[in-house]
Amino acid sequence: MVAATHVATAPLWLAGVLGLVLAPRLAPGRVLGLALFPLLGVFVWQVWEPRPLLPVFPLLVAAGAVVVASLTRLGGRRWLRVAVCSAVVVPLVAAAPLRRPLLEPSAVRGYAAVMAPLASWPQAAATELPVPAALSRMLGWREQAKAARRAFELLPRTERERAVVWARSRYQAAAMDRLGERYGLPRALSGDGDYRRWSDGAGDADPVVTIGFTTAELQPWFRSVREGAVANCDLCVPERQRVSVHLCGDARLPTDKLRDEMARAGP
Repeated sequence: MVAATHVATAPLWLAGVLGLVLAPRLAPGRVLGLALFPLLGVFVWQVWEPRPLLPVFPLLVAAGAVVVASLTRLGGRRWLRVAVCSAVVVPLVAAAPLRRPLLEPSAVRGYAAVMAPLASWPQAAATELPVPAALSRMLGWREQAKAARRAFELLPRTERERAVVWARSRYQAAAMDRLGERYGLPRALSGDGDYRRWSDGAGDADPVVTIGFTTAELQPWFRSVREGAVANCDLCVPERQRVSVHLCGDARLPTDKLRDEMARAGP
């Protein structure tokens, strides 16, 4: 829970756990506090991570706030409320650009180096990335959309109207659909996940702008394959640091079979 939220919030939600179990003022919610322990045990035993319990996090923070308010109500200790709020809010605000893509990628590395002690991301150590692993998965989509646009512009104007973008993963397809209007991209398709259903009736799969596939993977499916652009992102997770965008034409298979083959390549 500490790694999935933030270490600065730990005292508050831990106080909430103790308050739900012990505090008389929170007695009506006692069953919620007691139910947390068997649930935690089940999740840890089955999947060895407590993130499925994150939906109860707001409840624990609220209970912790009640405990803090009760302890600081009397005896001239109201200043402690300000101290507790500051201890929680300041690190969270400082860590926000390292948990959400709020800054330009060029500024993220330097900010991460300065704010690392305050931001606290224990899950980043295993990836050896200069930014938290969770943030690295949010980066690179704009670079991929720009690369897709550069490749799209290489097509003759007569072919652009019937072109489609075919992404390796549903995440790439969603990013292309989300950013497509800004960069003037056609509809994005994918054989991955639920996008497989939305790819029905794609019609003429020629030409195709593919994202995330290699030339060797595409050659059995298309007679014409050429790399049109490359999206680079040195702050992304390793599999997205270099993403190729290909221009493909003259499909060897019908659209439905092509979708099945591309889906088997995996996300």
